Amino acid sequence: MANIPAPTKKTNNGVKKPTKAIEQTPPDSTKPLQLKLPETKKNEYKAFAAIRGRSMNDLFLEMFEEYKSNHATN
Repeated sequence: MANIPAPTKKTNNGVKKPTKAIEQTPPDSTKPLQLKLPETKKNEYKAFAAIRGRSMNDLFLEMFEEYKSNHATN
């Protein structure tokens, strides 16, 4: 992997100083994803997950994996 120096920031006296290092997150960490849906579809989705005893997150991940496996482009 390439060794890329940390970004720098100019101060008032023109001297550059390193900015805070960017931390990498583990690949299995969770991050929020915001979607904008009509309220009726959101309620339908939430009920669909609840009836099946699934969280909305788990259901979304399952649907995404199913979609990828059935719509793969090579």
